[in-house]
Amino acid sequence: MARPPLKYKGVAPGATILAGKVCEIFCEESAVLAGMQWAGEQGAKVVNLSLGGTDSVEIDPLESAVATLTQRYGTLFVIAAGNSGNERSVESPASADAALAVGAVTKSDALADFSSRGPRIGDSALKPEITAPGVDIVAARAKDASHGDGSYTSMSGTSMATPHVAGAAAILAGQHPDWTAGTLKAALMGSALPNPALGVFDQGAGRIDVARATAQPVTAEPGGVSFGVQQWPHDDDEPLTRKVTYHNPGTTPVSLELSVENQDDAKPFTVSPTTVTVPAGGQADVSVTADTAKAPVGNLGGHLIAGGGDVRVSTPLAVESEKETYALTLKHTSRAGSPTVHYLTTLRQADPSGPAYEIPVQDPDDSSVTVRLPKGRWLVRSDLFDGEHTTHLVHPDLDLTEDQTLELDARLGKPISVTVPNPSAVQVSAQVTYHDGNSSFHFTSDRFENMATAQLGPDRTYDAAVTKVGGTWAQTGADGSTDNSPRVYHLAWFHDGGMISRFRREVADRDLAAIHTDYAAHLTGGQGRAASGAWLPGRRISNLLTETRFTTPSVHTEYVNTDGGAQWRRYFWENAPEGGETALESPLIDYTPGRTYPESWNRGVFSPVLLSADENGGLTRTGDVIRANAPMYGDGAGHVGRAAITRARTALYRDGDLVAEQPTLGGKGFPVPPGAADYRLVVEAERGAPATLSTRTSTAWRFRSEHAEGDNPLPLPVSVIRFSPKLDARNTASSGGTYRIPVRVERQPGSSGGGVRRLTVETSFDDGATWSPAQIRKGQVVVNHPAVEGFVSLRAKAADTAGNIVEQTVIRAYRIASRN
Repeated sequence: MARPPLKYKGVAPGATILAGKVCEIFCEESAVLAGMQWAGEQGAKVVNLSLGGTDSVEIDPLESAVATLTQRYGTLFVIAAGNSGNERSVESPASADAALAVGAVTKSDALADFSSRGPRIGDSALKPEITAPGVDIVAARAKDASHGDGSYTSMSGTSMATPHVAGAAAILAGQHPDWTAGTLKAALMGSALPNPALGVFDQGAGRIDVARATAQPVTAEPGGVSFGVQQWPHDDDEPLTRKVTYHNPGTTPVSLELSVENQDDAKPFTVSPTTVTVPAGGQADVSVTADTAKAPVGNLGGHLIAGGGDVRVSTPLAVESEKETYALTLKHTSRAGSPTVHYLTTLRQADPSGPAYEIPVQDPDDSSVTVRLPKGRWLVRSDLFDGEHTTHLVHPDLDLTEDQTLELDARLGKPISVTVPNPSAVQVSAQVTYHDGNSSFHFTSDRFENMATAQLGPDRTYDAAVTKVGGTWAQTGADGSTDNSPRVYHLAWFHDGGMISRFRREVADRDLAAIHTDYAAHLTGGQGRAASGAWLPGRRISNLLTETRFTTPSVHTEYVNTDGGAQWRRYFWENAPEGGETALESPLIDYTPGRTYPESWNRGVFSPVLLSADENGGLTRTGDVIRANAPMYGDGAGHVGRAAITRARTALYRDGDLVAEQPTLGGKGFPVPPGAADYRLVVEAERGAPATLSTRTSTAWRFRSEHAEGDNPLPLPVSVIRFSPKLDARNTASSGGTYRIPVRVERQPGSSGGGVRRLTVETSFDDGATWSPAQIRKGQVVVNHPAVEGFVSLRAKAADTAGNIVEQTVIRAYRIASRN
């Protein structure tokens, strides 16, 4: 069976650093292999790869390619370890022996929470092998990048750490063009700086030190020593010995004192001899031994240190002293009742206090696989493939206290059947999501007829477990396509207690809420996409969104059910042919079956929206840090909105003095003194074509604040001003005549701001060159439109009874044109 597509995490090409095939969202395995082959043929000494997929106990094609291309071309592949943050989670192809797998650390050399850790799946080899800074790395931002705002952006990930190492490798390769990939790897590892607070399976050799790497006259190979696994029980453990070779390319001998810095009191690692002289232009060998007979169980590590004069070569040492472990045999059977090799089975420790690592099992040659697992409770998931049909089996809690066999039989799978009221609607997606209380696992297809599910093990319920069954249906057009469908169904049901083992629903119109949705056009030539995700109150089950596509403007009806108290969050995106995107989303909404709801999306005025603190948004203070996270492009209906930005600025003033500013929208927080003070927070943004509205926005909040107790973000007493003009489907109002714009002041959810004391509004018809005051009558701004085509800009100021003030300016808030 083919591996799933590899998630692309970014690359950093350079003069001697050539990247493989770059994919927009996903990299198919064949494309990555072709890119890697191309890089080798071009004579790349170093290749930086920031991509990865789940590793398995088998050597997959990408790992094989790294080995082959390294041997054939001498290329060092520097590869991001992955961002799951769990034990045994280093991804393929960083898991390849020849690869230099890179983890991420903070600026203070602490391990990043997200950085994938070892040991490697299957043989407990040392991975990752080195670390580099990968948290809040600032770089120039491409104008069409989907992440960040303004000219610069800050990102975190092992993909941010990997280019640091690839760059260091390129420098070494320039100094030593005759060095092999293995020597480059060993030199980088031997000169790295280990953090004594971290284990070797967290950091490998430690943080990259390019200065020492370029100056160090001695290298050690291999760069790290993996002793593998000593199997449980340990009453017959024998010492394991490996050789380390020191190379001296210089013209004078180098004498080295050798010692081992063990990370465990049992001191399982020793070295012999303890003194060695490496001759000029030659090498010298030492032996390192791992003795686990009296060592504690678990992952054991240390560093072999070779020192003398200015030389300090550090070699990480690693061995796993296996915990109490048993053999689990997995037997896979097809729907026809015969053994099958068409499966993918994944095991994950079910105990929340245990390591959250996954073990994928997929043997293309055998239907029966035996794996050794630590004693404990395990969640087992198995997909058994039969053409387009897949059976999904879940054992929520396999108690492994002895060797045992688990039958994974596709004949146990039960069908799923859902019918919708409109017989001309076809299913475009089918999903079953199993949530175990900590994580969600998705099983997907294009229709339920291709799926079957079952729960294995005892006939019981599990308190933390819940299954969601969801799907999307759309009415087809004359061409058979569901694009521009006039009717779309988004349906979801929740089943408490475990995995479903049969599901059938016949949905009637009375079971559904009808949402009459009017999507306006904003971007020239825009194409719209919409999706809806169901949530169960109190359960955070992740959603895989299914998008429907249409040309904006568009009006169609979307239907949702609310069985079990389901709430819905709705999403909209608009893209233009020449680039650029706006994105909008709703809060969680409770709909009532049998009712019709009108909704307007993507109509101006596009301006800031204040989120609640539990949605990780708004203007907040945590202790003595003030943060701004106000999406700047919410629409007139108040949907949260974001857009591509050409320039941004966020600045904080305290008692009139600038605290700091950032060239981004929000971003990192601003540390401030604890005492009470008057603050002014300014957020500015600009955007260009294809956007024609809200091309320049500025919002300034004035408020008083002091130290906030506790660890939870405290919402600051701020508000925004929302304009909701009645614009047509292309965001245009008629020129000439008097026009009334509904206006309201929205206080930040959960904040202590007072009621509105004063609100003033000004208008401009020349992009803010001149302004004129406008009257406000009964919650509406009275605007006298000129009789020519153009744009209306709005400037407003509101003060509340507590003295907090907000000032907003929106250049080109909406368009005016003759409708004759």
